[in-house]
Amino acid sequence: MNDINDAREAYLALRESTTSVQLATLGANHSPEASYAPCVWSKGDCYLYLSGLSSHCGNLLKNPQISLLLLDDATSTVNPFARVRASLQGSVQIIDRECSEFASLMRIFHRRFG
Repeated sequence: MNDINDAREAYLALRESTTSVQLATLGANHSPEASYAPCVWSKGDCYLYLSGLSSHCGNLLKNPQISLLLLDDATSTVNPFARVRASLQGSVQIIDRECSEFASLMRIFHRRFG
C-alpha cells in the first residue's frame, strides 16, 4: 500500500471506532466554543445528536460552520502525544424530524447507543 491508502484506511478505522466527536463552533461575538456530541456516520456524512438547549446547537443555528475533531481513545495508546486524530471542517444542516431520513438516522443512533 502507499501512504495515501494507508492514511485513508487509518481515517476510516478511526471514524468507525469513534462514538463522539469534539466540536468547535462560533459563539457570541464570534468567540470559539468547544464541546462534544455523540455521532454516527451514514453514506460518508457525520450526523450529530444535539440538544436544542445546548450552546453549540444555538451557535450552529446562527452560523452553520463547524470543526470536528475525531480522536482515538486515550487508553488505546502508550503515548498521549501520538493519538490518532483527524480534524474536519464543514457546515451543518438540520434534519427535520418529520422527514424519512430522520427516522432512518435515529435507527442508526439506537443501534449504536441503545
